[in-house]
Amino acid sequence: MTDLSVELPADYYLTNFWRLVEGVVERYNDLLTEQELQLLATLRSLSLDAQKLYVRMLCRKGELFRSDKFNYPEIANIPSAIDQLSEHSLIQCTQPQDWEILGQLLTASELKTQLKKCPEKPKLTGLKKADLIEQLAHQPIPRFKFTIIQLLENHWLKLFDLLYFNNTRQSLTDFVLSDLQLVRYEHYRLDQQNRLYQSRAQIDQALQLSEIADELETQPKNGDWSVGEYLQRIPANLDHPALLRRMVRLTEKLAREYERRAQLSEALALYRDIDSIFSREREVRILSGLAPSQALAKLDAMLAAPANLSEQQFAQNFAYRLHKKLKQPVTEPENINYQRIDWPAPVIEHAPEASALVLLNAQGWQGVHCENALINGILALTIWPALFNDEIEGVFFHPFQAGPADLHARDFCDKRQPMLDDLLNQITSASWPEQVLKRYQQKQGFANPLFDWQALPKNLLEAALWHIPARIWQQLFRYQLFDLRLTRAGMPDLFIWNEHNYGWLEVKGPNDKLQNNQLLWLKQLMKLNQPVAVCYLGHQNVTEICPIEFVTVRP
Repeated sequence: MTDLSVELPADYYLTNFWRLVEGVVERYNDLLTEQELQLLATLRSLSLDAQKLYVRMLCRKGELFRSDKFNYPEIANIPSAIDQLSEHSLIQCTQPQDWEILGQLLTASELKTQLKKCPEKPKLTGLKKADLIEQLAHQPIPRFKFTIIQLLENHWLKLFDLLYFNNTRQSLTDFVLSDLQLVRYEHYRLDQQNRLYQSRAQIDQALQLSEIADELETQPKNGDWSVGEYLQRIPANLDHPALLRRMVRLTEKLAREYERRAQLSEALALYRDIDSIFSREREVRILSGLAPSQALAKLDAMLAAPANLSEQQFAQNFAYRLHKKLKQPVTEPENINYQRIDWPAPVIEHAPEASALVLLNAQGWQGVHCENALINGILALTIWPALFNDEIEGVFFHPFQAGPADLHARDFCDKRQPMLDDLLNQITSASWPEQVLKRYQQKQGFANPLFDWQALPKNLLEAALWHIPARIWQQLFRYQLFDLRLTRAGMPDLFIWNEHNYGWLEVKGPNDKLQNNQLLWLKQLMKLNQPVAVCYLGHQNVTEICPIEFVTVRP
């Protein structure tokens, strides 16, 4: 587990930088350009001080720096490091010559100090930094006691981040978390045979898509920027599954922007091109206003073969509303007749779940406020080998993954079906609870996207494995795996048990409503004849606490 006594060496960032670089070179050496390889050779030839300063700048925001702000005790000779980096054209050193550039490097206080020296003595109250720079625009630039240092040749870091992490959002911080033992990661194979990209063309396409995605994040919704220009920049002839998924996500965003601008024909054309779950939903929503009969036909197709539970729920709910809107016959949705329990106000203010547990303890029940942690956690422990199966191509890119990259992909189960079937079939064996508990001990503290170590204590795990029949676990897990993204949330707040019985309890305040995914879980638990109820605390007309009577019928 976490060791808070771990201390990092002063140059930890340089070590981690070379770990990242060497990880990329090990897997992609044959796909790097001569220029990129030469740059790495140049970096290796520098003194340690120069390497440290270069990496320090790489890890900071922007590419312009003030020499007087370099305060790194672990770098023995910063001036010499600057000279080396400049000599190898890795940085450019200049004297301040432009107020716009200076405005990026000086604080507002420093800008005001410069304005106070102006003969005009302008008013400084209430001026923002941009106003201060504008006021200084025509003033002569004095001599400053620092040099402006511009970082050159830094574009390659985005490439290496992409090849290492498969995105440009992660950073060397992940190495630090691992070094500090704040997070432990599962071991899986990372080598040239198991790399994501197989050609330089694929790498360049990935960089293009990443650049477009980054730019779109900064664009205002319903702005005046050109959607068409972004569409033209998306690379053609993509032949890699990961790149196709990114292209689909970008196209969804651009089509949604067309919708916001009421350019519905353009939006429809894009949605039909990509045929994703999101695009089918948006297409139906557009058609419901333009051509309702086409929308209903699309909904019928969804209901006949839903891609997942989310699509099934959307199609059922939207078809019902659209039929009603068109004044057509409808089948009323099935009501979920769950058991309701009304209790007085919480005994612990602002803590309904804790209050419920106090009242349940008085009735002889043990319980834990676990919400999603229990079912998700036991699913994680059961299918752990399938989650971290490194024989699946293109799902592990670096050592800091909590799980496979395709966890929520439509073909997640298809790729692992034989292994998943075997693991789920083991649930009915007498040794399965012991296997789960053993894995719980072995994997303590390891990152897993389905597991919350803080919320699943051993006593809860043991109680759930003892009380809940194996066939119920099997059916719960198969239900989850049909749509992990939707079903990993919405489970009842409390799991309670006594010597002979157990149950699930959702706790609500008097005015709280059940969310859609909570209703889905109630429906599923009731379908499996599980003891489940919703407890409303704070009912005005209730003064007595009726006892919970969950009776478990074991097979």
